[in-house]
Amino acid sequence: ECRRGLLRPDRATLKSMLVFLFPFLPTGLCFFVLNSGDRFFLVRDGGPEEVGVYGIGYRLATLVGVFSINPLYRVWSARLYDVAVTADAAEVFGHMTTRLLGGYVFAGLALCLFAPEVVSLFAGPRFAAAALLVPPIVLAYWFQGLSTLAEAGLYVRRRTGLKFWIALASTATMLSLYASLIPARGALGAALATLLGFAFHAALTCVVAQRVFPVRYETGRLGAMLLLAVGLWCVSCFVGVGLIAMPLKLGLWLLWPGLLFLAGFFSTSERQWARTQGRALAHAVPNALSRFPVRFRVLGFVRRSPFSSARSRVEP
Repeated sequence: ECRRGLLRPDRATLKSMLVFLFPFLPTGLCFFVLNSGDRFFLVRDGGPEEVGVYGIGYRLATLVGVFSINPLYRVWSARLYDVAVTADAAEVFGHMTTRLLGGYVFAGLALCLFAPEVVSLFAGPRFAAAALLVPPIVLAYWFQGLSTLAEAGLYVRRRTGLKFWIALASTATMLSLYASLIPARGALGAALATLLGFAFHAALTCVVAQRVFPVRYETGRLGAMLLLAVGLWCVSCFVGVGLIAMPLKLGLWLLWPGLLFLAGFFSTSERQWARTQGRALAHAVPNALSRFPVRFRVLGFVRRSPFSSARSRVEP
């Protein structure tokens, strides 16, 4: 490998790599303040218990991205460079923004609807106040997801230096929000500061990125799915909490895609894709279940599967 030139990299390539990557170092420090700086203000003005309540609500809210936009964006980030050189790149980037954020809204609405029950189950009644913090933080990270998708244009055009200045302005704005809202409102003030700060960050990122790499965002569709989700969550506030309210909340959650479908929100290609996936799922589930037949007996049962012999007996 040394004879092949491993120790003597191409200077032009190395320079371009360093120029591309260096802004991520100070930007990472800014995002540490954006994501965790509120705890330092909160522990001073509200105490450790307030930080604990806020931490539970914050951690639950960030799980929405883990199960929705984060894995989807990893796939999209590997393909966006190829799409960026096509003639319809602006439209495709806009479509992907709508679809990825739509998946986030669907998962986030579920958590917001069932936040009191989830907090009660995993943290107990002592931390019930954390459920009030989940909706604004979930919405805050919707704006964070929008900014992440928008800044892809900076990567395509190799203008990552602009990312630092955006993060710096957002950090200054967030710090001012922390200082003004947390002393007066505690954990709720921290959640509101996070929401307003990330909304500012998303707006600034979109404005700057549009000048570098224009994207045709579907603002009408983005606004419709977000406003509908907020409206359904507001209705759920009058439903109540507990086992009795859970079927009603489940209905509100399923009402979100149903109303969007009836309102003509989905395009023809998206409806066709949904039908195709639905038919495939309808055939796949019975086929999968047929591979694991179970025969119950009086004193036990025999399970036949690819992982166990047909004569193996498992006592109850």
